[in-house]
Amino acid sequence: MKRFSLLLTMMLSAFSLFAQTTYYRADKSGAVFNQIGVSRIDEFEYVLSVEDLDNAVIRQLFENQKEIRRWERIYEDRKARPGQWQETELVGAKKLSTSYFENFRLVKEEIYFENRVSEVREYRYSGRDLISTIVKTPDEKVIYTTTYTRGSNGRLLRATNTFEDGGVTYSVYGFLDFDLRNQIHNYNGYSFQYNYFKGKLTSSEEWIGTDLVYRKVEQDENGEAVEEDFTQDKKIVRSFDEDDRVIKEVTYIGSSKIVIDYTYNDDDLVSEKYISSDGRRERVTYEYDEEGELSKSVVFINGVLTRELVYAESAQDYTETVYRNGAPFIRIVFKDNIEVENELLFTASSSAQTAAETSNEGETSNEGEASNEGETSNEGETSNEGETSNEGESL
Repeated sequence: MKRFSLLLTMMLSAFSLFAQTTYYRADKSGAVFNQIGVSRIDEFEYVLSVEDLDNAVIRQLFENQKEIRRWERIYEDRKARPGQWQETELVGAKKLSTSYFENFRLVKEEIYFENRVSEVREYRYSGRDLISTIVKTPDEKVIYTTTYTRGSNGRLLRATNTFEDGGVTYSVYGFLDFDLRNQIHNYNGYSFQYNYFKGKLTSSEEWIGTDLVYRKVEQDENGEAVEEDFTQDKKIVRSFDEDDRVIKEVTYIGSSKIVIDYTYNDDDLVSEKYISSDGRRERVTYEYDEEGELSKSVVFINGVLTRELVYAESAQDYTETVYRNGAPFIRIVFKDNIEVENELLFTASSSAQTAAETSNEGETSNEGEASNEGETSNEGETSNEGETSNEGESL
């Protein structure tokens, strides 16, 4: 890797003799943070290089010194018409879009699918303001037209989509002074509303006709996040610590209640989860490697060791050991969450007794798993253990 980085640095340095090239620390979308020297490109995960040629500007986004995206801006005559150019976005050899600019304004876009134009967008202006967008098929058939309604200060108040079949959808934006307070998107009877305060999302709602079906409050008066699904009579309340980490999650489904408590390690990764529901107590512990990737999780139900999962390179590749009466019963190997191998671990001499115990114990365990374990955290389910762990890591 160091040899490759050195070679890349030398190549970029040599190229910079013929073109002005600058480098920036960036994120995975290509947004830049600050300019860096060419010798520092191997210090950051994402780096954007900008090569300024006579009639072209080439931007390349690198992830760990490997190009993942590229934008090629080509001018017809940069000196005579500096505001006229076309810019193509590429991933490898695949085109994503080509945009055409005149007077520094976007006037047309071509969207590609499998290197063929799948959609064309044309933009119309009145003075400096965008007043409409026309979306067409490659053979110039109009799919829909979006018109924009603005206030006296030019601020966007409404965007209306009119389809060729007569259908209409719209988005409405509400402001208080200069602050966006809400936006409502309506699609054929379905409405989505997002509310803001000082630029921060505070709540969101989903409606079907006049019926509120879903609501999420980012933080209520108690500092808790509340999520409600009215179609399933389900409510989730999350509490946070001073570091804005979820420490408790309570789920109400009908008359049942599921409580999950989270404990974190020094790296802000979930180290333990405690799940309780209808007399069932589940404890899950997590271990991580030096890079912070999940390496192992262990499940205890009502204080009894039940499952142990050891992960390979991803949370979808793991080996699960199932325990019965505190002893290993079966080992199962998963690749991409699909079982590829299994091995019974109990001895032949005790197979009859173990089978009987397994039958009785399995009924109890399966009953718990079917009604509670899948709903509480999914750790109990074999195929979802990796997903549960990922949830813990993101928290």
